[in-house]
Amino acid sequence: MYMFKGHTEQFLRKIGLNNRQIQAMNYLYKEGYITTLKYSTIIPEVSEGTLKRDLSDMVKKGLIKKVGPRKLRRYELIKK
Repeated sequence: MYMFKGHTEQFLRKIGLNNRQIQAMNYLYKEGYITTLKYSTIIPEVSEGTLKRDLSDMVKKGLIKKVGPRKLRRYELIKK
């Protein structure tokens, strides 16, 4: 079982994250931030629109935050 800044994979599944989002959380935990472009290289079989919705959902759930203007946007873990 993985830990993501105090959140277990079980907790992330309980709050409704899908497998793609859990992969993104794993990447965020290791690298500190993720971009839509990077997310699309991790999950290439899914459309960019779906990946953006995944990230927006994670923002709404209070797990990550948006940083920077739209074209240069990246997402970072919210430090607790």
